[in-house]
Amino acid sequence: MRCRRFKSKFYLIFSNLVFILFISNCATISEDDHQPVSFTSEPSGAEILVNSIPRGKTPLTTLIEKKRGDTIVEVNKFGFETERFVLDKSFSGKTFGNIIFGGLGLVGMGVDVATGKAKKYENSVHIILRPLQQNN
Repeated sequence: MRCRRFKSKFYLIFSNLVFILFISNCATISEDDHQPVSFTSEPSGAEILVNSIPRGKTPLTTLIEKKRGDTIVEVNKFGFETERFVLDKSFSGKTFGNIIFGGLGLVGMGVDVATGKAKKYENSVHIILRPLQQNN
């Protein structure tokens, strides 16, 4: 009887661990290499460059590569000051799934950080451009 109770507890714990493994995974496996980000501006029609590569004019939704390091956005429109900024990132919740798995989870977290998939970008960015000051 005692052996049977131990086996049933073991199977219950084992099946729960397998379930957790399937529903939580590292961001490197489950996240895409790119993320859509929407850009709007006041006034509209401003050119968006991401890491010096033209992407189009606002309003615009474009795929941004998830990578290690900063992603620089430049916003240009004739008659307005150019805006340059680093696109904000926050940690992806899936990265924290690695913590559950102890030693192997630390390896997964390291891979996520190294590939840039540990973080995700803001979904949308709104830029208010300032008119150029005219010298009289």
